[in-house]
Amino acid sequence: GSLSTASFDSDLEAAMNGTLDASEAVLFTANSGDLAGRLFLVVDENGVSGYQAGQDYVIEMTNTTMPVILGDFIV
Repeated sequence: GSLSTASFDSDLEAAMNGTLDASEAVLFTANSGDLAGRLFLVVDENGVSGYQAGQDYVIEMTNTTMPVILGDFIV
């Protein structure tokens, strides 16, 4: 999905709709926008499916070698 700094939260909300389930995490690589090609880990914190700005975590993954293996973790 598209991801730009000016519309970051709404772009991420659209991209995570139907993708990020409650209590889960997703790796997301933007394919357009000014953040295209950058990898983000999006983690549900509030127990509600989808991304909610200010309630869930977004971590940019830099210098990451794929594949990234994520096990169970507690936020």
